[in-house]
Amino acid sequence: MGPFFCEQTITGAEYLALLETKVWPVARQLAAEQQMFWQQDGAPPHFHLPVRHWLDEKFGDHWIGRRAPIPW
Repeated sequence: MGPFFCEQTITGAEYLALLETKVWPVARQLAAEQQMFWQQDGAPPHFHLPVRHWLDEKFGDHWIGRRAPIPW
C-alpha cells in the first residue's frame, strides 16, 4: 500500500487527503477481502479531528490510535 513519501511537513488536512486519495482506494479492496485494522501513532496530523472522523466512518471500531476505538 505504500510507502508514501512527502517532501514537507504534513498537516492534518494533507494527511486526510493522502488517506482519501492514495490509501483508501487500496484499503477498501483489502477490507472487502479480509478483516482489516488501521493503526497509527499519535502524530499531530493523525490526531486531527477530521482525520479521526474519517477513520471512524471508514474503519468503524477497527482503527488504533490516540483517542481511537482501540487506544494506542
